[in-house]
Amino acid sequence: MKDVKKLNDFTTYEENPWKPDGISRQMKYSDADERILTDSNTGEVFTLIPTIKVGGKFVRDRLEYRKLYVGTLDKIKKLSVPGLRLFCYILTDLPRCSDEVYIDPRKAREYCGYSSQTQFYAGLINLLENDIVVRKVGVHPQYFINVNVFFNGDRGKMLRNKEND
Repeated sequence: MKDVKKLNDFTTYEENPWKPDGISRQMKYSDADERILTDSNTGEVFTLIPTIKVGGKFVRDRLEYRKLYVGTLDKIKKLSVPGLRLFCYILTDLPRCSDEVYIDPRKAREYCGYSSQTQFYAGLINLLENDIVVRKVGVHPQYFINVNVFFNGDRGKMLRNKEND
C-alpha cells in the first residue's frame, strides 16, 4: 500500500522559499540635452551628451506573464478538465495586446495531452459555454478572448490600436 502523506510531513518555512526568477535590478538613466563646449585654449569644439541618473534603482521582471482578473475566478473554477487544459494552452499562446487568439487544434491537442479530437472539442465547447472565448465570424480556428477574464498586456493600448485602425 502506498504511504499517504499527512500535512505535518511537509516542511515549514519562516520565509517564502521561492524567490522570483527572471528579476533584474537596473539603474534608470535618461539622456539630457546635448551640450556644445569649446575649449578656450585650443578653440576645439566638443559635443557632450550627458546621462543623468533618474530615480535610482528599479526592478524589472523579465519573464512572460498573463493577467488573470480576480473577479472571474469563480468562472474559471467551473471549467471542466478539458476546458481548463485548453484555457492553459490559450494562455501560453496569447498574443500581446490583442483580443484575438488562433487556436491550432493540432498544437492544442499536443499541449493538452489529448488523444482525440473529441477531448479538444469538449474543452473548446466548455470555454464557449463559460464565456471565456467567443467564435470570430468567418475564421474557424480564430476566437475572441473575454478581456475581462484574462489578457496579455495593456487593455487600454489594445483599445487605442483598434481606434487608430
